[in-house]
Order: sequence, then C-alpha cells, then structure tokens
Amino acid sequence: MTNRSIFFSIWLFISVVLQSDLMIAQNDSIQPYIRFLEDQNTNCIDYILKSFDTSHIVVIGERDHREMTQYYFIENLISQESFQAEVGVIFTEVGNYSLNSTLNKLLWDSEISAEVFQRKILEVFRDISYYPVWQNYNFYYFLTSVWKVNQQLTDEFKIKVIMTGPSIHWDEIKDTEDYYNWYKTSKDIVEYDKIIAENILNYIDSDTISFRKKYLTILNHPHCFKSITFSNSKNRNDFTTSFIKEAYPNTKTIMINTVGNFDYRFWAIANGKWDAAFEKLHKSNTGFDLANSPFGNDLFDTWSSDICKSRYYEVFDGMIYINPVKDFRIKIGIPKMLRNGFAKELKRREDIYTRKNTSLFSIYYNYWGVTIYKHDNWREIEKQIQNWIVD
Repeated sequence: MTNRSIFFSIWLFISVVLQSDLMIAQNDSIQPYIRFLEDQNTNCIDYILKSFDTSHIVVIGERDHREMTQYYFIENLISQESFQAEVGVIFTEVGNYSLNSTLNKLLWDSEISAEVFQRKILEVFRDISYYPVWQNYNFYYFLTSVWKVNQQLTDEFKIKVIMTGPSIHWDEIKDTEDYYNWYKTSKDIVEYDKIIAENILNYIDSDTISFRKKYLTILNHPHCFKSITFSNSKNRNDFTTSFIKEAYPNTKTIMINTVGNFDYRFWAIANGKWDAAFEKLHKSNTGFDLANSPFGNDLFDTWSSDICKSRYYEVFDGMIYINPVKDFRIKIGIPKMLRNGFAKELKRREDIYTRKNTSLFSIYYNYWGVTIYKHDNWREIEKQIQNWIVD
C-alpha cells in the first residue's frame, strides 16, 4: 500500500468517526425536546379552549400574513360548540376599524345566499386596508368561514369580528399628498400597536350586553409579543399584547408554530431543532405552555436581526404546533376582486401609494389571480430540520 493510500484510509476513517460523533451529538441535542413532547397529549383546539378557563383574552400569534393552513385551523376552532358557547368576539389586527358595523351586519345576515354574500363581502374587503388592497386570501377565507358558522347559530350565539387596524377612507384620499399626510400624521399608524390595543380594550370595556366575556385575538408578529429584550439590554414592551396585558394581566398569548421571518428572510426556529423533534415523533397537532419547557427556554429567534436575550417563554405563554413547515401554503389573490369597476379604482390607489412608480397589485391580479405555493425558502428550512434527524 502506498503512502498516499495509507493517508487516504486514515483520513477516511477519521472523517467517518467525526461524522458519526457529530450525528450522535445532534441527535442527543434534540432529546430534551423529544422527551418533553412524549408527555404532551393536548391537541391544539383543546389547548386553546382550556386556555380560556384561566384567561378571558387569548391572543393567537399568527404566521406570515400570507400563510393559508393556519386559517383552516382557525375555521375548525370557531366551528366548535364549546368555542361558540364562550367566545362571542374575535379581534383581528387586519382590517379597517371603521368598517366593523358594515362587516358584522353582513356576517350576521342569515337571509342572503352564498352568492350574494360573496358579492357583498368583496365590497367590504376592497376597503379594509391602508395598502391599495389586501391580497392575502386567508382573511377573505376567514370572514367567509365566520359567516358560514353564523348561519347555523341563533343571534344569541353568533360571532362578531372586530377589525382593529387603521381607519382609512379611500374615497377621501385624492392624491399622493393626501395619502402620505394621512400616513405620517394618523395616530393609527404612528402609534399602531397602542391604537390596536385601545380599539380592543375600548370594545371590551363597552361590551356590557353580551353574556360571553371571552375574546379571541389574532395578531401577527411582533404585535402578539408580551415583551422582548435585545442583547444591548434594550427592552421593548410596547406591543399590542403588552398593552392588553397591562389592563388584563391574565391575557394569554399563544404562538402558532412558524418559521423565523424578518424583512422577508426565512429560517427554521432554533436552527430546526423544534421541527426535528416533532418529526422524529411523527407528531403534530399539539399545544403546550412554554414555561418550564426546553422550547420555552430557547433564545427567541423568530423575529428581528438583532441578537435577542429573551427566551421564548418571556415572549409567548404557549405554543400550538399545527403542521410542519413542508405543509405550509402561501395563498394570495382574491377571486373576482377586479370586477364591478374596481380595477380602475385599484390602479388609482396604486398610483397614489407608489407615486406612479409601479403597478404591482393590478398587474398581479390581471396576470396571476389566485396563487398558492409552498412557503418561501422551504427547501433550505427543511435542510436545517433534517440535519438534526438521525435514525
């Protein structure tokens, strides 16, 4: 055997040993998560319903605004009789606060057909956002789901949706100057989190008629955070949930399993260890508290490029793991959105919003309509997850 052959054999042996040690170390590092999950047997719906036993406000921290499958879960949740018996109002970050009366009159209407509802909900939906249009299908699907559920309920048990986002009247916005004057001066934008919280708290405080005093709130990151501390010791507790918890300390905030997301860069939480533990056990549809868990003790890493000192249990109270990342679906576009003259109005809003630099929204609708696809960067995220799985 030549010296070169001997060297190669030794190098190959060392590489195999090191790779084996690395795989064992990786496998060992997810064992605490696996052992914890083996004892968790509460499904996601039951976990949220049980959370209402101790909290009359439950906040759900949603994924990417565009992700669809989380709203299949929410549809299932609001279809439960036990949910309907306790919760009469769902607050949403998305939506124009000034349109709630119009929206709920429609959501409670049991006399109209599905065809008429679809036409009328589009009329509302076109005006719910301070962007030229809100093109994420899941919120349209959510509102339709609430209407369908309400068709089966008496008025006493019907569900209201209270949108808490900025109030804008597009018919009053005549040009770019109007829009950006509104944007720069509107408290709804300047104090976004605080105003959303005030809209929620004012509604709760004035809700003296309903016998159901439990409220579900759907907020995106970071508005669903309790607080967060960065590596420079800067603490942020000015999120919507922060303000709600000041008024109602027993408020519980629950994250839906997600991916890290900041400025449209995406990565696996905890470098993939969380999802790997669930996959190793062939487990999903599980909810649990984050305090005193290996998940909760991990450094928070789903938001912001700053290095974070907070642990997950300090940002959220609990988590529901609905489905794995490979099953996430992005769905954008609303059917028939451009009908009845709205194509012209959308182009007007685009020109105002973009200062005539682009026509992103109308081009999207004209050429693609409704589109569904797997989550951005999902293959790279899946590689992060698979790195921890050793058979």
